[in-house]
Amino acid sequence: MRLYDFLYSKKMIKLSNNLLVLLSILAIPVIVQAAQVRLTASLDKTEATTEDTIMLTITVEGTQSTPQPVVPAVAGLNIRYSGSSSEFSVVNGVSSSSIKYNYIIFPLRAGSFTLAPAYIDYEGQKIKSQPIKFKILSAQSQPQQNKALFLKAEVSNTTPYYNEQILYTLQFGRMVNVAGANLDAASFKDFWTEELGEQKQYQRVIGGHTYLITEIKKALFPAKTGKLVIEPATISCEIIMKSKRRRSPFGDRLFDDFFSNSFFTHRTETRILHSQPIELGVKPLPEQGRPPNFHPLVGQLKVKTGSSKHILQVGDSTTLTIDISGNVNIRDAQLVAPQNLQDFKVYDDKPTINILKRVDKVIGQKIFKKALVPQKAGSLTVPSFEIPYFDPQTASYKVAHSQAVNLQVSPATEEETLHETILPGDVSRKEAIKILGRDILPIYTDAAALKDNRPHRRDYFIYIGLFLFPGLIYLTLLSLRIRQERHEKDISLLRKKNAYKKAMSNLGLISTVLKKGDHAEFYAEVSRTLKEYLGDKLNLPGAALTPQEAAAGLKAAGLDGDLIEQFKKLLEQCESCQFGSKSTEQTACQTIYKNTQQTLKQLEKLLRHNR
Repeated sequence: MRLYDFLYSKKMIKLSNNLLVLLSILAIPVIVQAAQVRLTASLDKTEATTEDTIMLTITVEGTQSTPQPVVPAVAGLNIRYSGSSSEFSVVNGVSSSSIKYNYIIFPLRAGSFTLAPAYIDYEGQKIKSQPIKFKILSAQSQPQQNKALFLKAEVSNTTPYYNEQILYTLQFGRMVNVAGANLDAASFKDFWTEELGEQKQYQRVIGGHTYLITEIKKALFPAKTGKLVIEPATISCEIIMKSKRRRSPFGDRLFDDFFSNSFFTHRTETRILHSQPIELGVKPLPEQGRPPNFHPLVGQLKVKTGSSKHILQVGDSTTLTIDISGNVNIRDAQLVAPQNLQDFKVYDDKPTINILKRVDKVIGQKIFKKALVPQKAGSLTVPSFEIPYFDPQTASYKVAHSQAVNLQVSPATEEETLHETILPGDVSRKEAIKILGRDILPIYTDAAALKDNRPHRRDYFIYIGLFLFPGLIYLTLLSLRIRQERHEKDISLLRKKNAYKKAMSNLGLISTVLKKGDHAEFYAEVSRTLKEYLGDKLNLPGAALTPQEAAAGLKAAGLDGDLIEQFKKLLEQCESCQFGSKSTEQTACQTIYKNTQQTLKQLEKLLRHNR
């Protein structure tokens, strides 16, 4: 029988019809299953601290064409959407589809919380999930010296006077590597604020642990009296942690050691840090003893005056400068001119404000300028200016006085006269023209004035080059400055740059230990120097490196096997002599010392070349 006849025979047609009926029957559960849409919510944990995050997953089962679920807001929680994923499967002829919407919950305070049911609108129906309860614990109960991270805020004075300057300090400390740190600064709605320069970084030992501290400082001036609260600042960041060692499915320990020591796998954990709220009791300024024309300047203040010239003539002008400065809110400073300035015409200029930033405070400077025009000759005196202020150290009002300015004014050399022009009675009579004077700009009377005195075309290029040259110099210096600041802020780059210099300095100190004959301390210092150098160069936690991890890090950096083996052998010898059977031979220590110097030189050369 031919293939064509077989395919179109009655038996094959009947078999095909039966298969279609069977597939239709099998498809019925799929359709029924697709109509059953469910919404469920789940958390990855039901108890966490204010420094942790919680993953919320909303699963929509039975369809993949629904809108994003609505998650009701909860006071004390920050809920952010982080993406979705979908699944589709067919098991025993039954298909199932679902889509998962993921959210990250950032706790803002401790307490017990209940997530209200999330919901979607699907084909005219409102489908809800179940409510979920969980608990957030305070992370502040753990001592600061035992934490891998901490965020601390403090002020220099919790009971200031109104408009008195106080120092706000925010410290972010960590002894682990972090990435993606995002600061949500505190709100200072009841304060005037002044920045105290850029943030700075330094290291500090707390509880026997070395922390890298990022510090931000602000100068605050309370704008209200009574109880004020500085709300907590918040930092969210990712902690970079080394993954746990996984056992080989073959049960081979050598196989496990090879992979665990040769490759560094890391994972990240999201942490949320909150500083403590700060309560202040702001005291009002006393009414008793308050001088007239007092503006709320609180702190220490001084005022200086000066004149651009002290000897002038009647009708000339001199610029009087009044300089008010101090650790006060200088923007509120106002100047009241003395009453006895009737011998001068006074023209005021717009004051200028300068904010001088110090380590722990700001110094405000407000400069007033007045143009004085004396109206009579003689020895004239500009009287002292008085600025009242409140001194919080003595809790009393004081007045800052400037020095009087003496001016010697001489009479004008000639008086200003007005010349009257009278037309003659007989205008028809012609008279010779007389030159009465010359104008400021000369009037040319000959053809030589028509000569083209414009510069040559080639001179224009010289002028343009000279005009652009200062700008090019400025841009070059600015780019160098930005590059230098970037290097100073990049801690890992700074560690790489100073690694070799730091190691050589440590070796110089180790040589004194070698001369004393303290072999145990010698091996410990050599081991620490090698580890710190490698940690700084490869941006690794150097103090905790093992010889195997050090070798793996050098291999990942692209170094050859001989030098890696040499470095590894040096570390193993130091650890063996330090914790095992110690070598007491001075010659052996000197050999280790020389090998360390040579190895560091070779590593520095190769790592700098590979970079």
